[in-house]
Amino acid sequence: MLEGILSVVAASLLFGMKPTSDKYVMLSGVAPVCITFYGQLILTVLALALTRLRRECLKIERSAALYLIFLGAIGMGVTSFLISSAMECISVGLATILHFLYPTIVSIAMVTLFHQKLTKFKLIAIVCSIGGMLLITNISGDAKISATGVFLALASSLTYSFYMIANDKGKVNELSLLVKLVYSGFGSALLFGILSAAQGEIRLPGTWRAGLVMLLVSGIGNLGAFYFITAGIRRIGASAASFVNMLEPITSVVVSTVIYQDHQGLKTICGMALILSSVLLVAMDGRKGISGESRIC
Repeated sequence: MLEGILSVVAASLLFGMKPTSDKYVMLSGVAPVCITFYGQLILTVLALALTRLRRECLKIERSAALYLIFLGAIGMGVTSFLISSAMECISVGLATILHFLYPTIVSIAMVTLFHQKLTKFKLIAIVCSIGGMLLITNISGDAKISATGVFLALASSLTYSFYMIANDKGKVNELSLLVKLVYSGFGSALLFGILSAAQGEIRLPGTWRAGLVMLLVSGIGNLGAFYFITAGIRRIGASAASFVNMLEPITSVVVSTVIYQDHQGLKTICGMALILSSVLLVAMDGRKGISGESRIC
């Protein structure tokens, strides 16, 4: 249990650095769709190189390969595209809240589709996670609202929920983590490569520093993030992993504070505390194996 939690924590830390690095690369003249393409391409190439070094066989059944390509395109690629598009229509805070409904969606799906037990601890964790996101994003009454933006953000939470559940309950979960990343990363890189080319957005970063940041964070960091999240899901399941992965927005806030000297108020601090509480509750739920009396359905 602890090893799985630590894997997801590592993924959250890496994922949390990505928004700040992507912003830096974007300011150098690279479009978001192209940043995603480069990130997924680097991920795929590195994962392929590592499988070669470890002499892992990449030959799998055609159905499994197509499944992983589709999973990567939807869960890794489309999710990123949807949340980026949503932030162009609505405030970043509202888009973030709607996207991070995915732990709740995953929990509900695991209960209804796979008959997983919903415990009191998990229910309280859901409430704490939603409350924490409301505080940490500091949504005001005059927040920009757009039906299209709301739809896109909600869709991103659904596609990422699909990615989490498919990695837990899919038919290819016995494959090596690196092999899975080669195929899923290829699916995402292929999709965004086509989108970038169609939009005429394929270009290199404007400075060598931006290129280095893209290589280290959007590329190598991206590989580490997806490797650890996949490993974590395999060990503790999609539902628990989705809650632990809520450390990602906390990391984003901390990195933004350090890099851009953003001031964080009491609401943000309280929100971070609630999110940490939800993660702790899920960890306690899994570690103690909550008794039958604590189950509510």
